[in-house]
Amino acid sequence: MLATNEALATSGLPELAVHPPHALINDLRKKTSADLLASLSKDYIKSQTLASHSPISFLPMELLSRIFVLAEYDSPGERSKLADVCEYWRAVAMNTSELWTMIPTRCRISEMEEHLQRLKSLPLNVTIFLRLPEEKLREGYMKPIHVLHHLERIESLVVDLSTWRFFKGFELKYKATNKLCRRSAPKLRHLVLIRSDRFQHASAKSTSRMFTGSKLHHLKLHRVGIPWDSHLLSRGLTYFHLSEPSFNERFTLQQIGDILGRMPGL
Repeated sequence: MLATNEALATSGLPELAVHPPHALINDLRKKTSADLLASLSKDYIKSQTLASHSPISFLPMELLSRIFVLAEYDSPGERSKLADVCEYWRAVAMNTSELWTMIPTRCRISEMEEHLQRLKSLPLNVTIFLRLPEEKLREGYMKPIHVLHHLERIESLVVDLSTWRFFKGFELKYKATNKLCRRSAPKLRHLVLIRSDRFQHASAKSTSRMFTGSKLHHLKLHRVGIPWDSHLLSRGLTYFHLSEPSFNERFTLQQIGDILGRMPGL
């Protein structure tokens, strides 16, 4: 957290020799009195050095980088604000690829691309949870679809099928989305599919062909069906949570036994 003006006044930290641009100074000299110029210069210095006076700014780059990564953020987009504090913070943030692993889906595509560039070769962590009025559905669809073009890099994926109407009947206008979800996801290890609406379920058909090639360790389904012989129920699963499937898609005891036999690490 940045220090307040009162804290700076009592901190005893040395003042930094920061000066406003010479062009601004020269222009002000012509138009204002010496007292006004001094006042403006002082305000400029305060605004430019406030962040530098914060104790956290004196930490080594490696330690500050870990603080950035471990900090809690209300949304993935808040991480971008770190680069706006001061030049030192910007340098640390831009060189910390791990900071950008959680891709925001409530932002412009250009911002997503910026995150992807900062990530370099690290795997992605994506959460798709959109609540949009009907007139904005197309805009909402395009953003998650854009993220799924990078499916081969996604390691963790959380999707609310109800708010995005992800697989609703495999209708024509969802064809592009369904096609993307049927691609291989070789790095996918953590998958959560939920329907948050109270009285609706996603059928097992919606998950029968999605994210092939994945080797999941963690699978959580809420009001989402899955075939008992699904490729998502892979041998490497160590966690499987299935809650409130539709009545006609619940597993039989024999199917449950077969699933447990296929996943020794569960």
